[in-house]
Amino acid sequence: MATQMGSEEEFKTTIAEYLEALPTQFCRRVFSSPAACLAIFRLLPTVGKQLIMSMLYLDAPLQLQDVSQWAKPEHQRMVKAKVHQLRKLQLLAEDAGSVWLNPIFREQLRNALTGGGDFSSFGIPYTGPREARVDPKRLAKYADERWEAVLHFMVGR
Repeated sequence: MATQMGSEEEFKTTIAEYLEALPTQFCRRVFSSPAACLAIFRLLPTVGKQLIMSMLYLDAPLQLQDVSQWAKPEHQRMVKAKVHQLRKLQLLAEDAGSVWLNPIFREQLRNALTGGGDFSSFGIPYTGPREARVDPKRLAKYADERWEAVLHFMVGR
């Protein structure tokens, strides 16, 4: 089944376009993973990251006027555009002139950055016994052995 150019099924070229097209319930599932939240955060432009980090530990909504005041007057239009972009990505919500981070995204990004919450996204922390520290002599000996093995392989012995 071939798709026509310009159809709704057209391949999304960026993760942002994909997230913008997702229904709210699927975004909630994506945002329930700390690893996914961290990956999305890393893909944001610098101004978007700054806005997210500025609101990450605020539990109360901010007035949109206050958010735009974080930038110089000549850059306020860009901040408003980034707020709009973050709203389309469902990372921010807006109502009656107030903006706030998506609560699920906020909680899981906090967990990703601080190591809190469920670790299943990043693996399970190792709780076994700690091995003895590697001293420089033992490390140098191991490196020499590995290097010799590579050389013997290349020479064919």
